[in-house]
Amino acid sequence: MRIATRAARPAVVLACGEAVEDGAGAVQRVCLGGVGELAARGRTVVAAAGREFLVVRTRRGFVVVDDRCPHLGSRLDDAKIRRRSLQCSAHGFRYSLDDGAPLNRRPCAGGPGTLALLTTEVVGADLYVLVPAD
Repeated sequence: MRIATRAARPAVVLACGEAVEDGAGAVQRVCLGGVGELAARGRTVVAAAGREFLVVRTRRGFVVVDDRCPHLGSRLDDAKIRRRSLQCSAHGFRYSLDDGAPLNRRPCAGGPGTLALLTTEVVGADLYVLVPAD
């Protein structure tokens, strides 16, 4: 398995998704890699299941989002991360890593107002993200 670091673009699509039920409908459990390796990297972009995920290690665990800003669609792999917030390098908009809420005083024009934090789970030594099944 190959995982891209912050500056590099992901080169490999992982294929370890499996369908599970979450009570509201089918979701796909997608493997993002080993917890130890992801934790050591701190911030990583992983290409899996036809998407690119930004995986951020925080003191409280992992935060996973799509590697695109909901405001303008810019990549987030080089976003500034400070104290539980992520700041898009393309336009400076900041989001909370606790709930995805915008932290700027001005509203986010041109896109949804929140950063979607994806549900994660650790199974064995691997980190998985849950996404809607196709």
